[in-house]
Amino acid sequence: MKKNTRKALISTLIFILLFVLFQLWGNSRADIWHTINQAKFWVKVLIAGTVYFLGVSYLPIIFRRK
Repeated sequence: MKKNTRKALISTLIFILLFVLFQLWGNSRADIWHTINQAKFWVKVLIAGTVYFLGVSYLPIIFRRK
């Protein structure tokens, strides 16, 4: 993985994790089940975003090898 791609991926993951933490912290008055369901949703968003980011970053490499 290129250095710039690695830095961008790490920055994106840190930003998403901080965003999720602040979302959960802002909803601290909600009941625990709602918070858990919201955390599950944001984990799914994080995984989907990571897969999308890696797919977009490696797509040019795949096409260049032809």
